[in-house]
Amino acid sequence: MSRVASTAAAVTALPLDTGEVALPDRVPDTDPRTEVGQVGAAFNRMLGHVESALGKRQAGEERLRRFAADASHELRTPVASIRGHAELALRHPEPVPAGVTRALDRIAAESVRMGGMVDDLLLLARLDTGRPLARDPVDLTRLVLDAVTDARAAGPRHRWVLTCRPSRSP
Repeated sequence: MSRVASTAAAVTALPLDTGEVALPDRVPDTDPRTEVGQVGAAFNRMLGHVESALGKRQAGEERLRRFAADASHELRTPVASIRGHAELALRHPEPVPAGVTRALDRIAAESVRMGGMVDDLLLLARLDTGRPLARDPVDLTRLVLDAVTDARAAGPRHRWVLTCRPSRSP
């Protein structure tokens, strides 16, 4: 019974939640004629199932990381292209209607934001565990103004009203 207990103790010391883990050797000499041998054989089968499950989880995580890295690499070029075209259109020498200028400004701003997300996606793919959450102040006024501007572009015939109250100091 000590062989089963020592193998079980070795398994309990493993960091099974951290990814790829090498399980210890199986319980030796599992005699199916004895109760201890039957427990050892069952324990060995259980270790085999755990090892298989951990391997599948690790393979899935690696596929997800590869996908995130590939997707972010593929998205970088079109996002940069969108930003470039918007900036080029904003430099047009002839007069451009104000609504078109606002739309191009929004396209440029959103492409910058998408570029940041793509960069973050690539960084997360590269950092096996991710990076710590950023806790930065957010200008909600700018966020609401951008949302209303985007809503106007999506539904130009709708009447959009934005009402802001003065902010309170903390």
